[in-house]
Amino acid sequence: MKMIKCIMFDFGGTLMFFTDRALAAKVYTKLLRKRGFDVSYKNVKKLRDEEATKNLRRTYGDPSRHGGHDTTVIKNVVVRLGLKISTKDIGKLRKDFDKEMCKRFHLYPGTIPVLKCLKKRGYIIVILSNGTMSWVKKDLRRFKIKKYFDLIITSQEFGSEKSDLHMFRDAMKKFKLKPKECVMIGDRLDEDTHAKRLGIWTVHAAYGPDIPIVGRYVKPDFRIKSVPELLRIIEKLDKK
Repeated sequence: MKMIKCIMFDFGGTLMFFTDRALAAKVYTKLLRKRGFDVSYKNVKKLRDEEATKNLRRTYGDPSRHGGHDTTVIKNVVVRLGLKISTKDIGKLRKDFDKEMCKRFHLYPGTIPVLKCLKKRGYIIVILSNGTMSWVKKDLRRFKIKKYFDLIITSQEFGSEKSDLHMFRDAMKKFKLKPKECVMIGDRLDEDTHAKRLGIWTVHAAYGPDIPIVGRYVKPDFRIKSVPELLRIIEKLDKK
């Protein structure tokens, strides 16, 4: 009998690449230059990194933050660059930014084979995401992987983020699971690995984006540098 029954995944940064700091700054620079502003990538990246980190700290643990994050960051970067852009144009800049970033979204290598393998072996597969349901479902359909998941919970819909632990508890309750029957995989050491506080096995997706740690750090049980490495860990846990 398998010890592990449920695999819990974060989505963005764990199964799907959606951003990193260098890429975001390159897109900012491209869009600003397209509007006629003479800005350097180096300066844009420095200011964007500072503002993104500041905003992440300010909104940490707040499920209502999703959707407006980049508008606030872009506005503050524009102000610090001394550029004259109207509120309406900042909104358009945000939409253009989202469109450019969306083109670059992709599943991490090995994601689909791993999901197929887990499904074939009979594991319950869950997504627990700090984000919006519309965002997650749109990209699950886009990459044709929605069929692999038995449950999707997002923080905006649920009303709390993973660091509050309620999302983990809700997923376990729905399937009548014990903590040691579950494994949580995610890229955020100050969000995803909080599952360990409940006794859930935790795996840090160390290949994820370079998001700074702004909340309580929880040391994971395992670290992986690619999605396929997860199978080895699950096999190891099943033998315990």
